[in-house]
Amino acid sequence: MACYLRAYGATFDVDAFTRTSSLPHDDVWRVGETRSVKWPKAPLTYEDSGLQMVVGKSEDIKGQANEAIAFLKLNGDEIRRLANAAGIDSIKFDFSLWWEEGVGTQFVGFPPELLRLLGAANCGLEVSYYGVG
Repeated sequence: MACYLRAYGATFDVDAFTRTSSLPHDDVWRVGETRSVKWPKAPLTYEDSGLQMVVGKSEDIKGQANEAIAFLKLNGDEIRRLANAAGIDSIKFDFSLWWEEGVGTQFVGFPPELLRLLGAANCGLEVSYYGVG
């Protein structure tokens, strides 16, 4: 599992942003392009343009949170520039975790420093749980 920073918008000019940005980006997509991954309820083509980058590769939430804090401290100005770029509809840090098999309820907490840094960068927070099989 990993933590990702994802930003997108229907009118976001992802190419113009990435040409002038120091942020690493692992994935870029544009309005109208065919999706490389097919999700059951998603359209076959992108309805927005955006980018995604790996923030950290820890398997556990504590490690992902610490990696996100370090990433925000290192890249805060550039992340704020992305958050305020013309056409951005959504920017968020997505923490991905495995759903523990046989467990009905799971809880995830985040350190105040992470929440403060996310707020200062105008970024949202998302937790994505993935099934084991």
